[in-house]
Amino acid sequence: MVQAAAHDGDHPGPLTGFSDAQRLAAIERLALRPPRRSIAVIHRQAVSVATAQRWPVPGYSTVHEIVRKLDPALVALGVEGSKRYREMYELVHRREASKPNQIWQADHTELAIWVRDPRGQPARPWLTEIEDDHSRAIAGYAVNLEAPSALSTALAFRQAIWRKAEPGWHVCGTLLTCRQRSVVLAVNCPPERGA
Repeated sequence: MVQAAAHDGDHPGPLTGFSDAQRLAAIERLALRPPRRSIAVIHRQAVSVATAQRWPVPGYSTVHEIVRKLDPALVALGVEGSKRYREMYELVHRREASKPNQIWQADHTELAIWVRDPRGQPARPWLTEIEDDHSRAIAGYAVNLEAPSALSTALAFRQAIWRKAEPGWHVCGTLLTCRQRSVVLAVNCPPERGA
């Protein structure tokens, strides 16, 4: 059994099996438990825990310093929950399609090849592709020598919407909504007559 020599506050009697890491962990647990509480409330609770465990009673400044050093993202997760944490700290808004043609994504890539433009000058073409989020199938594409634009994206979406001449390329649909100037949703193609 270890006896502590230093106390942050008054503590009666001998101490048993105490470490600063245990006290630190106890204060952090109190600070990360919902609902959000003031430092004064956390300090009072830490004093109660320390007294019950027969640890040195932490001073207000000690509790304040421990709580202040906690990562704000960790506090948001612990105190406000995972939904609030995602809203505040996730960099990308994630959505997953549960069925084909529910979400389409447009992407632009400058290809690593050189071609000659109409004037005979070397140029690198751009590929605009429309991908079904669920199946990862390419619904449409456009290759252009100009940088990505609304026109090249619209041409790729036009190809994505219409039926394809290739019999194995079944992805097509009808647009439903546009968000932030980009088309994001489609519905399934109607079945062909006689099929």
